[in-house]
Amino acid sequence: RGTKAVRQPRGECDPESDLPCSCPRRSFVDPPEKLPMPATDSNRKALEDWIKDYYKAGAFSTCKRQHWPITAGPPMKIHTREDAPRTYCRKPTKVPLHFRDEVKAGLEADVKKGVLERVPVGEKDTWCSRMVIQPKKNGRARRTVDLSGLSRVGRHESHHTR
Repeated sequence: RGTKAVRQPRGECDPESDLPCSCPRRSFVDPPEKLPMPATDSNRKALEDWIKDYYKAGAFSTCKRQHWPITAGPPMKIHTREDAPRTYCRKPTKVPLHFRDEVKAGLEADVKKGVLERVPVGEKDTWCSRMVIQPKKNGRARRTVDLSGLSRVGRHESHHTR
């Protein structure tokens, strides 16, 4: 006689499931004031475990359902020269057949998390960079963006984060 699951199993976060995930709430985690133990070879494993646990709701959160926390302040601006030619690729990226489902699911998950947003139909884009698909060591798809066109016309300046 089976019991009905109330939450998804820990470590499994299926965006298509109706069950809520068991992931910790994603949040910003400030760096610690000091380490709980000396950083020596003999403490390496214990320190790794402590770091993974300390940042599990922040940088190490792998939840596929939760939105990313919103940062405070204005968004970073990308400055380009006034006479810069716009980079716009109209041809869709060729995605290898064995990666199509994974790439589509990844894009949809990023839209749900708020990382990406769809361009409304009829709205004109001014910039569009090509998505590049490469295999990772584990055989899964890695999605990146070719920003070389933007780098060529950008005015480079430093941008502090804290």
